[in-house]
Amino acid sequence: MRIIEPNAFVLKSTTAATLMVLALWANPARAQLAVSDSPVETNTTIIASMLSGVSSQQLPAIIAQDTLTAQSLTTAGGAGRFQSQLSYLDSLMQTMGSGIANAQIFSATYPGWIDFGPDAAATAAKITNQTLTPYADAISVAQAQAANFSREDAHFQALEACNAASVSVLQAIQCGNEINLAAAQQTQQLRQLEITHIMVDAVHFGEELNEDAQSGANAQTYFLTGAQR
Repeated sequence: MRIIEPNAFVLKSTTAATLMVLALWANPARAQLAVSDSPVETNTTIIASMLSGVSSQQLPAIIAQDTLTAQSLTTAGGAGRFQSQLSYLDSLMQTMGSGIANAQIFSATYPGWIDFGPDAAATAAKITNQTLTPYADAISVAQAQAANFSREDAHFQALEACNAASVSVLQAIQCGNEINLAAAQQTQQLRQLEITHIMVDAVHFGEELNEDAQSGANAQTYFLTGAQR
């Protein structure tokens, strides 16, 4: 007979083994059982040991409790409450797209050490307008997230209702997973705000440095031109 290590023991044929032990327990006079399958023999020994002190009056309650336990671990119903916020996050990023929204526009708007030439006033006005737009867009993004609090709260209430109504272990685990996903969505929104913040900072410092650089380039051009006359 093959010896099975306890840590490697796998419960196979549990139902069959249980039925055989119950048959032995209920009908000791007919206890003639020949089993050649090692896992079944091991299960039979374990279950027989477990039932050695169980009376016939206790057995139905034990079976009922085991059934409830099995149902609690297999009855689903706490999932499916996840609500994607991809379109919402995309709309916030699109709000930031009306001003200086990418590196190409940034480079074109803030060329750096280049003399702004005879059209200095028009160039400065254009740069000012483009610089102010991201600031206004950032305010719109912040207001949009603030206006979304009521929808978020309704989602949280639905998750709490799911958690309170769970009648099985599996349902409670599934509700917990949904709640964790909602927490991850909060992180997504914080990341979106950080992206907005980075864009505004980049525009702010880019505009300042560009102004200094173009003033320097203009002064350089002025003095060089004057020296050549």
